[in-house]
Formats: sequence, C-alpha cells, structure tokens
Amino acid sequence: MKIRKLEKNEIDKVAFLCEEKMRSFVEEVGESVSVEEYKKRILDNYDLHKMSVLLDGNDIKGCLWFNIEENEINLEEIVVEENNQGLGKFLTKYVLDYARENNKSKINLNVHVGNNRAKKFFKKFDFIERTIEMSLEI
Repeated sequence: MKIRKLEKNEIDKVAFLCEEKMRSFVEEVGESVSVEEYKKRILDNYDLHKMSVLLDGNDIKGCLWFNIEENEINLEEIVVEENNQGLGKFLTKYVLDYARENNKSKINLNVHVGNNRAKKFFKKFDFIERTIEMSLEI
C-alpha cells in the first residue's frame, strides 16, 4: 500500500467511491450528495487542500483530503473502499504523521451524527467529541 497525491484523471473514481461510501450517512440526516457534487467539491478544492489516494498496486482503495490552517489540520474526508481491512487506519496514521512532522498542534474532523462506526474508529486514535453541529434549512 502507498499514498500519493490525487491526480486529476482520478477524480471521477474518487468521487464515485466517496458517494458510494457516504450515501447511507448523508441520507440518514436528510441530505444527498451525488457523484457530480463530489466531483465539483473535489475540483473546487483540488489546489487548496492536500488530496491523496491510497493505492494497492494501481487500484485506488481509499482517499483522504485535508486543509491546513496555521497550526491545525482540518480533516475533510477519509473514505475507504472496504471497512475492517486496515485501510482507514493506514490513512489516519498518515495524517497523524504528517501533523507531527509539520509541527501541527491539532487535527479537527467532523463525523456524521449517525456514523457510530467512525466515532468509535477515531476514538481509538484519542480523538474526542467536542461539539455538536446543528443546522436548519430554510
């Protein structure tokens, strides 16, 4: 397994992976995100965020992206093709190592309210719950 920068010709595959894996969580909170919306989100942020793919040979097995604001990292997405294969752990360790090597003091992330698997996963790395985000569409 290796991690490298996301190339523009891989955006379609990554957008499909993100939509497929996130569908149940966004629907649970009454939202929807299409492959096209993920593609737009990735393209809009491509030059602003650090975007990477996890490869097994030439196959994309996961992706992550984060942005850096002063001393903090805002982890936007970690998505893996298959759960319970160590892929998320591999990507998370990459972000933790990046933060330490670049003297960052904090990593922030958001987890969908119903995504108990993700909450449990990140707590294994000593992430703590700090806030509850609420919204109202008008």
